[in-house]
Amino acid sequence: MQLRQQLGEVLERVYYQFQQFRVLRKDKPMARLVNEDYMQAIDYLIGSDPALADTIALMLNDEAAPILKEGAKEWRSGQRIPLDEALS
Repeated sequence: MQLRQQLGEVLERVYYQFQQFRVLRKDKPMARLVNEDYMQAIDYLIGSDPALADTIALMLNDEAAPILKEGAKEWRSGQRIPLDEALS
């Protein structure tokens, strides 16, 4: 509701001040409003780095995302070691 009431002001802050806004619905993050130049830079990075594009695709994949999150959690807790360390 707040975004609806202040959309013009929010868009001006995004465009002129390069501010970002996270849009929530019932406390759930739904989207972000970012400056177009920011998104063009992201698009360029993704387009110029196939590995980055693959990583983002995996992170957005509903089946792979929980596996990646669990792996990161295990890594932080010390339950996993790097492959090169395991092979040496």
